[in-house]
Amino acid sequence: MGRGINLGNTFDMTGMQNRSKSSIGRMIHLFWKKGFRNVRIPVTWGDSFNESSLLTQGVTEAVKYALDKGFYVVLNTHHERWLKDAYNNTPYYNDRFAALWRGIATHFANASCRLVFEILNEPDGALGSFASPDAPSPFNETQINLTRAVNLVGYEAVRSVSNTRIVFVAPNGQGSNALISTIYPNASYLPGAGSDPYLGVTVHSYDPWDFCGQDSRNSHFKSLFAMKSSLTERFNTFSDWYYATGVPTHWGEYGLGRRPQNNSDRDTDMVREYYKFVTNSLALHGWASSVWDDQGWFAITNDYSYVYGLADAVLSTY
Repeated sequence: MGRGINLGNTFDMTGMQNRSKSSIGRMIHLFWKKGFRNVRIPVTWGDSFNESSLLTQGVTEAVKYALDKGFYVVLNTHHERWLKDAYNNTPYYNDRFAALWRGIATHFANASCRLVFEILNEPDGALGSFASPDAPSPFNETQINLTRAVNLVGYEAVRSVSNTRIVFVAPNGQGSNALISTIYPNASYLPGAGSDPYLGVTVHSYDPWDFCGQDSRNSHFKSLFAMKSSLTERFNTFSDWYYATGVPTHWGEYGLGRRPQNNSDRDTDMVREYYKFVTNSLALHGWASSVWDDQGWFAITNDYSYVYGLADAVLSTY
């Protein structure tokens, strides 16, 4: 899958889901021309799949265009608050989520094997979250079991349609890479009990948030060496799990945020080095990656152009 990028704020956000076919095609072409070779397409579907909806039509066109270009495509369920905020592993939620994934899998049943399904983006809310003080801890046994359960529901729904479609599952805590060994200590805990060669995991990294968040500043680290040392320690912790389990891994989101008032702080060599160092560190282990681009606070692109040389940093090697 190589190095890729997200088509963020397109099908995942209210008010952005009906962008024109030409504008989406233009973005995908922009990604391909630059050198990205996978594109993650986040989609907020709601609690049911409607094959004739404008959303489904737009997603279908985007997926087809990207596959025809030669991309690997990651398609997910994204801001599904109806599920994540109240999930309790009962038939009320499981039946709806299973039906949603059966619908998606059936609709794309004949698509290229380069189309990958990500069961649920950033499990949080009732599944365990770091972001909200009111949410339960992702380390609670209940939240661990709920995260495994919801991933299994979606996985089995896809497998009822196809046994060979590649499927990714994510840990809770907003998909934090730090949670992977808690949710799936070894491959036997995964859907398929470790015997499915078409199953992998996907994780995110916005760590440390005091450096990566949209209100954070570069001054969190005193030097490039300090930044790289911190990131290396985090990647090494994850790699211990990866090499012990051998589970294929995709890093679906990473990046540095900025609000308009601190844009200049992010147009710096430290920021460009962050993107280069993270992407190359992931590639060193053979992990595919998709840098987060929302054309806003975490923009890699803006108005069909690349900003701050960040895309060049992602695609460059040492």
